[in-house]
Amino acid sequence: MQKATNKGLVIAPCGDDSIHPQWLSKGQDFDLVLLYYGQSDAVQEAYARSARACLRYHDEKWPMVYRLLMDCPHLLEEYDYFWFPDDDMATDAAQISKLFAINRKYDLWLSQPSMDGYFSHAITQKVEGSLLRYTNFVEIGIPMMSRATLRRLLPTFATVRSGWGLDFLWPKKLGYPMDKIAIIDAITVTHTRPIGSGYDRFPKSPHQEMSELFALHNLVDLKQTLWSVPL
Repeated sequence: MQKATNKGLVIAPCGDDSIHPQWLSKGQDFDLVLLYYGQSDAVQEAYARSARACLRYHDEKWPMVYRLLMDCPHLLEEYDYFWFPDDDMATDAAQISKLFAINRKYDLWLSQPSMDGYFSHAITQKVEGSLLRYTNFVEIGIPMMSRATLRRLLPTFATVRSGWGLDFLWPKKLGYPMDKIAIIDAITVTHTRPIGSGYDRFPKSPHQEMSELFALHNLVDLKQTLWSVPL
């Protein structure tokens, strides 16, 4: 693995049809580590040329991230913020840099950009005139975490294969702060693939995993905007 060259790190699972190359540009101010779950040596080698590393892990997103940070704990010392997008999120390097900058400026613990395209939760859609909204919810497809938050939440990554329910658990683990969890409307990414297919790959239904997680931690499906910062 190459040395860190920036303060922010993007960690993303990726398959053969990943659109992550559009996130990158010459002189970008963040690093990229890819977790390749495909079968092609050639694709892995091509991906590695534009990333700090491209490692091959055959698992789901959050267990892969957990394994990466167990295998490479130095990453937690080298970066101040970490972004975990799925590989079908359309954005560019300028928007990613802005995402890191806003997180640093507002000292956010957990955040995400707003979303368009295919989405699961209406609260994640862009609100016009808003720079960011403080919420009690951040979606698992595109969360950003501070170093301290990542250390605190990392053990949860290996508990749910599908990841379903983690977006409700994380704010509770952080104590539901009033001004540290946010959806950033000044930045919007596009989810390019339909939602709701491929769930048969999981050994246990994601719906069942989420139900069990809710019962274990006394979670409720209540997504709220607490207050907002205007543009």
